[in-house]
Order: sequence, then C-alpha cells, then structure tokens
Amino acid sequence: MMLIYSLFAQDVTMNYAGLEDTVITDPMVSLRCKEISERRSSYIEYKNRILMNLEKNRLLRNITPNSRIVLLAKLDKNFDNLSHELFLARQKIPTVEEEMILKGCPMAHF
Repeated sequence: MMLIYSLFAQDVTMNYAGLEDTVITDPMVSLRCKEISERRSSYIEYKNRILMNLEKNRLLRNITPNSRIVLLAKLDKNFDNLSHELFLARQKIPTVEEEMILKGCPMAHF
C-alpha cells in the first residue's frame, strides 16, 4: 500500500513540475493588471503628498502668531480640505486593490 502511494505521489509531482512552463498568459490581462497597478501607485503617491501637505500645514499653524486671524482661518480651512482629500484617497486605494483581486491579477503585492 505504501509503495503504491509513493509511486502515485511521485507521478503527480512529476506531472505538476512541468506546468510552470506551460502556463499561457493573456497579454490583455497583463496590460489591464499593469494599468490597475499603476493607478494604485498613483493613488498611494497622491495620499503621501496629502500627508506631506498636512504636515506642512500643521507646522505653519504652529509658527503663525495668534494675531494673524485671517491667515489662521485660511490654514484651518486648508487643513479641513486636505483632511477630506486624505479621507477620499484612503478610500480609493482598497477599492483598486479589490479590483485587482477581482480581475485576477497575478502576484498582486499589497
């Protein structure tokens, strides 16, 4: 019984060993996955730029004297707008990752 099992296991592994070279990839799928991956990268870069601008805004807010009321109001409004943009950007990234999974993109690293 063990001999039959070991022969069967060797036969199965030999059959699967050659499949790596015979996998056919559709060029359109690769192109689509590349486009989705580039879109995801651009959203991540956009999110990082927003985070950088929020940090600049925070530093400007800290060094601005309290007597500059109009400037402080503009910085606060800018902070609110950037926070909203960051919220939207953070929502887009998982959506694109889900699209990558649904489209069947291989080797999608998150």
